[in-house]
Amino acid sequence: MPDANAREPSDLAKLVGTRLGNYRLERLVGRGRMGAVYLAQDEALLRPTAVKVLAWSAAEARGHDPVKWFLAEARLVARINHPRVVQIYGAARQGDRCYIAMEYVAGASAEALVAECGALPPARATDLLVQAAAALEAAHRCGVVHRDVKPANLLIGPEGSVKLGDFGMALGSAGIRTAHAHLRVGTPYYTAPEIWRGEAATPASDLYSLGATYFQLLTGRPPYPAHDVAAVEQAHLGAAVPDPRELVPGLPAACAALAMRALAKSPRERPASAEALGKEARRVLRELAAAPPPPPEPARAAAPPRATAAPVRTAPRPAAGAATGRTGGRGEGVMTLLATISSLPEVKGAVLGTSAGAFVDTAGEADGEAVAAVMGFMWTALSEAGEQLGLGALGRISLSGATGACVATAEPDGTVLSALVEPAGSLVAVEKVLDDALSRNGA
Repeated sequence: MPDANAREPSDLAKLVGTRLGNYRLERLVGRGRMGAVYLAQDEALLRPTAVKVLAWSAAEARGHDPVKWFLAEARLVARINHPRVVQIYGAARQGDRCYIAMEYVAGASAEALVAECGALPPARATDLLVQAAAALEAAHRCGVVHRDVKPANLLIGPEGSVKLGDFGMALGSAGIRTAHAHLRVGTPYYTAPEIWRGEAATPASDLYSLGATYFQLLTGRPPYPAHDVAAVEQAHLGAAVPDPRELVPGLPAACAALAMRALAKSPRERPASAEALGKEARRVLRELAAAPPPPPEPARAAAPPRATAAPVRTAPRPAAGAATGRTGGRGEGVMTLLATISSLPEVKGAVLGTSAGAFVDTAGEADGEAVAAVMGFMWTALSEAGEQLGLGALGRISLSGATGACVATAEPDGTVLSALVEPAGSLVAVEKVLDDALSRNGA
């Protein structure tokens, strides 16, 4: 659906190569309602930076001062200091150009991920939801309502970490109490019913938008995908909340219930806060990890003797050496541990990766989606437990079930080494390998 507010000024591309303050603009990476975003090089600090240049007319701003609104975005985001929110480095004006310098996220948006891969595995989609809810929790705690939560504004870094960006339509606590809160902004596919009715934006409106985003991550399409804005509006206002299992029959019921609760027509029927939504999503992740694995697919006629499980991570595989994290940053490499553990007869699958999914799967018997669910659970559980892992420390968590067990180690950079073990009683074999590594590292 075209964005009626967006424009593509012919001179935007001409800014490539120019310098604004310390920032040399290298290439245009995106356009939004208020401006164009460039990848730039900070020539003082020698780091890549995202620079957003104002490209919004007074007419598009509906009579409001574009510069004032643009700078308000920078000031609002500067209030929020959280690892799941794109950080602001500064805002300035040079000649007739206003710009905001901000953290550059090397990766793709959730929108691009779904466009490339279709519906995501439930654990992967729910992991993204957990992280996005944490970003909204931080924003709401600072009195900021985003008003344009959607897959395109969830930026996924190379290790799977999510950052919420584009606060161009956001409101602070002062704006919420003014007429600005009643302006109908946002992207139609993800806009809450109360906004369509002309009511003020609230944190509950953001939760609805995040629910619509989660629906799309699970199914590959938004909940109300009509091509006509009026039809989309009427669906948000009056259509029954869609069950994502109608599009993805095998979707776990817990995922469907979570999406539908966030999409409730009444704000009072949605989770009470972003924090509450995040807790529900973490519970769903735990349920996904505890669920029995799906039945194996029928054997193929010409299966290779040793196969790598289907990749569960869309980012490019790291170059040789890039993913060979070390236990606690010194001593024996995690790749060595991976090889040692995968050679144990009890291990049905071993992976090295992050909360985003697997870098390496060393055993053909491991199901890629099951591995993703295990790793999502492990990463969430370690985070929820508040593990503070310093250099030289190796955190470990184990989960035993009726048919098997899994064990994971976590490093400060988020790297997770996870192994699926059958039967559960054989977990001790993997733990002994990890204990030996701890001893050799002096941890």
